[in-house]
Amino acid sequence: MLRTTAEFLLRNGHWESTAAALGVHRHTLRNRIDRISTLLERDLQLRPSPGQGVDGPQGAASCSR
Repeated sequence: MLRTTAEFLLRNGHWESTAAALGVHRHTLRNRIDRISTLLERDLQLRPSPGQGVDGPQGAASCSR
């Protein structure tokens, strides 16, 4: 569980890259993260706050898509 958590946080919550790094299917990863979240009583799924991107407040090193 520690490696799964570390890889997931290292990759900023990106399901596909974390699953690839661990050599598991993304659904397996989701099940693991759900279980870890339950045990830790913390939501590990990173979500930006309203008005913020992954890199912080708007205008700070944001990616345009």
